[in-house]
Amino acid sequence: MRLFDTVSLKYFCAVCKEENIAHAAAKQATVPSAVSKRISAMEQTIGTPLLQRGSRGVKPTPAGMVLWRYANEILELMAQMDKELSTFADDVRGKVRVCGPFSPVMELLSKDIGNFMRQYPHVQVEIIEKVTTEIVTSVETGDADIGVCWEAADLDKLQCRPYRHDDLELLVPRSHPLASRDVVTAGDIVDYDVVDIFPGSLVSNRLGQEASKLGKIYNCRVQVSSIENACRIVADQLGITVIPRGVLPSYEGLVTIPVGDAWAHRLFMICAKDFAKLALPTRLLVDSLSASVAHAEQDHQATEA
Repeated sequence: MRLFDTVSLKYFCAVCKEENIAHAAAKQATVPSAVSKRISAMEQTIGTPLLQRGSRGVKPTPAGMVLWRYANEILELMAQMDKELSTFADDVRGKVRVCGPFSPVMELLSKDIGNFMRQYPHVQVEIIEKVTTEIVTSVETGDADIGVCWEAADLDKLQCRPYRHDDLELLVPRSHPLASRDVVTAGDIVDYDVVDIFPGSLVSNRLGQEASKLGKIYNCRVQVSSIENACRIVADQLGITVIPRGVLPSYEGLVTIPVGDAWAHRLFMICAKDFAKLALPTRLLVDSLSASVAHAEQDHQATEA
């Protein structure tokens, strides 16, 4: 059986990623000769070259590609094992990084996380608010352990579990032609100048798609990076905007109308790269969030009955 120590595997993976032994050594806080020596020893053990060396750097050979793939899996599993075993030394400990949306859902998420933290006082949770596309990227790249985002995002690379719902509504001045409506659709909204909140957000993308379907032009007059700024622009009668229900700041002369399209009733998902590979504190948080949703739905059904 060929056995390689974790340091050698780590050095080899770094070289494959950087395609340069000197750069990999710098990233691993060691010298190039130490990295070369370990890789040469691995090649002797296997009996075949692992790297194709050239004047511009190195690349893994076919055998190197196989080792690189398994080495990454081994190192990831060992890191996971270390995290989980460390929790048995005392109580459940660790840090969980959560990305959440700019939505009233965040209030429920914060409350649910607060309940979890009271149950596990030695777990630290970092919560960062981002737009949906940024949440997905953060989870995919490992900058966040889990995310909570609108299911309309591209979640193909992530595993997901249902979390909470929210609804979108249109914000207009009281004197606006749509202000007297009981409900509006995307077709109504795109007839007017729109204030985009968070450029490139899924809401603005969806309005653009709906306008295209109807043969209309989506006219984004102003782009802002906060709901507060969007409300200020609407109050100045420079456009209308779509916001989540329940987040309207204190502004006189503004009214909200429900958006009746099906896409405006949003389902938010808990997402991760792989729920089974999450560290123990993160898995416990996911389970706690899922349980809180189940309890809320049971209470709602009991109230309706």
